[in-house]
Amino acid sequence: MAEYCANCGNYIDGHYSGCWSGGIHFCSGSCANAFEAKTRASSPQVIVESGPDYSGEISSMQNELNALRQEQARRQQEEKQRRREEEQRRQEQERKEREEKARQEKLGKCAWCGRQNEQIFANQLLFPGRKFCSKKCLFDCRSAENPAEPAADTPRITMQPSGNIYTSIKDAVDDAPDGETLLFSNGVFEVNETIEVDKTLTFKATNSDMNSGLSERTVFKMHDINSLQPWEEDKATIDGIVFEGMDKEKSRGLWAGCDELVIKNCVFMTLHHAIEFIGNNIKIENCLFINCTWAFRQNHSFFEDSDYIKDCTFDSVKYIFEEKSCDCLENCTIKNSLLSPHYDVPSNNAQSYNERSKKTYGCLQTAIDEAVSGDTIVLAPGTQYEGFCLEGKSDITIKASVINTQAPDPQKSVVSVDSNVFITDCKGITFEGISFKNLAYWSFRIRDSECIGFNSCEFFTTKNYDGSNFTFNPDDKCVFNSCVFNDFVSVFEDYKVQNTGCSFNNCDVVYGSGNVVYLPVKQNCLSDGRTTMSFGAETVGGAYSKVIYLDSSSTSGSGCFTTSCDNQVGVTLSVFGATSDDATKVSECLPLGSYDFLGFSPAPKGKEYRYEIMLVENHWLKLCVSSGDDKLRARRNVAKETEMFASAAKSGPKFCKKCGAALVSGKKFCTKCGAKA
Repeated sequence: MAEYCANCGNYIDGHYSGCWSGGIHFCSGSCANAFEAKTRASSPQVIVESGPDYSGEISSMQNELNALRQEQARRQQEEKQRRREEEQRRQEQERKEREEKARQEKLGKCAWCGRQNEQIFANQLLFPGRKFCSKKCLFDCRSAENPAEPAADTPRITMQPSGNIYTSIKDAVDDAPDGETLLFSNGVFEVNETIEVDKTLTFKATNSDMNSGLSERTVFKMHDINSLQPWEEDKATIDGIVFEGMDKEKSRGLWAGCDELVIKNCVFMTLHHAIEFIGNNIKIENCLFINCTWAFRQNHSFFEDSDYIKDCTFDSVKYIFEEKSCDCLENCTIKNSLLSPHYDVPSNNAQSYNERSKKTYGCLQTAIDEAVSGDTIVLAPGTQYEGFCLEGKSDITIKASVINTQAPDPQKSVVSVDSNVFITDCKGITFEGISFKNLAYWSFRIRDSECIGFNSCEFFTTKNYDGSNFTFNPDDKCVFNSCVFNDFVSVFEDYKVQNTGCSFNNCDVVYGSGNVVYLPVKQNCLSDGRTTMSFGAETVGGAYSKVIYLDSSSTSGSGCFTTSCDNQVGVTLSVFGATSDDATKVSECLPLGSYDFLGFSPAPKGKEYRYEIMLVENHWLKLCVSSGDDKLRARRNVAKETEMFASAAKSGPKFCKKCGAALVSGKKFCTKCGAKA
């Protein structure tokens, strides 16, 4: 059988025997020797030597190498994932940019500057169908097409039917007889002062078409806080007038306290209050309210059954009603507006819980509306925004979950009175532990109610609001127990409001307002021992000027003071009670209090003012400073009072701690009750 050489691969035919080695065929001996040498060189050789064993270190290094390889593989995988996500985000961003570009191209260009932009600024009344990329472009277009000052003819007012012509609204109103109609031409009338209407008049525009542009309408441009004021017990009809505010934070349209008011085809735009102080028998038809803070402010709780507001449009009005007067709307259109600040306003965890019904509410106003007599509403810690309104409720308690004015703020239940708290025709309403914040003038109103109690409540005014007062009608019988008042100019206007254990922090006046202050008189001043013989004020040089003599039948008196320097804007009135008819110095009298009256118009030195001191019931003195047209602000002079009382403690008259009678000098006991001095 033929074979092949295992070394060179040559064919070995059968006639040549070849060379055999280990059962392998070779063609020659040299091939056999070469194959044997090759095999011996490639065979592993085991060399045994003595020395240290490194097998453990080698195994550890191998494990570390494997771990590094695994970590490298993991990082490579993460990098691949990151690149995939980044690519997805890039693709998503490109998609959004394509959609935004297509959307802006679809919107078109700014009607004034031609830029292709968001174009969210529009005014359908001024420029129907046109949009602008910014407010500046809108105002520039308005200035160019609708100048504030008429170019040629001044708008005029025609008195019907006499035909008299006026250019001033105030002159026309003053001259018009009762029941007259004033016909206004197209144009702009600047309202730089409040116009009071104390008669029945009709204000009618020549053009009352709601589809006409502003340049074709009669416009009352309202400056500052001026308004058109139809007074009570009079009738008024306003047809086709456009009320435009110059400042949305200040401007007002109508101050309409009159009854039987008819408003139709009118526009109220860019106003803080469109219509304020609504009377009775109100008819409002086919009007537009646009870009206003309030459509109806202080609307006397609710509209009557005979009132209606129909076919009106409210566009971008923050609140339509200040209270809950929603039933009088008929066929009205509401866009981007809220009906009332007491509904649909978000709260910060301030859930309300009715203990009787075991029901939880997200809005305090809703809980109040569904509450019945005897219910208790618990307000959870957090902030309830926009206040609330109570009408016709009785025997309801609204309390915080934690009733403690010293508790940390996160535990308190807060009502942020960004609009108002209004209570009318209620009886037996109790508030416990509530913290009322952001109180401004008239933001907390109680009317025609009785037995309204506040226990352990806190009250905070709006920050930096100089004119904030906390006012209640004493006839409403409000009672305050252990409450805290912070940062008020004046807390109560009348001393008859009851309070027990209350604290007044950084409050100028507790009782009183403006140029009137009620000063509490200690019991010992009017005791049976006739400790105080008269009341008066400190004048120049520490002299005591008597005003009220208790031995006479008069309980009031007045005096004069003059300014001591040029441009003096305030005076200090320090009140004392004399213990003897012979007292001529305040050092011989009992100090009662000291107040600064600020706000005098700057005048030359020596201008005379009058002050009056009256003794009223329940041991109160009423201080009043006459200031003409000046708007005064009373403020307690704490530094002066501290000085007065410290001086009296050293050298002034001494009184019995038991009965309050004056102590006789040199006696070691009270001559009236015998108590030890």
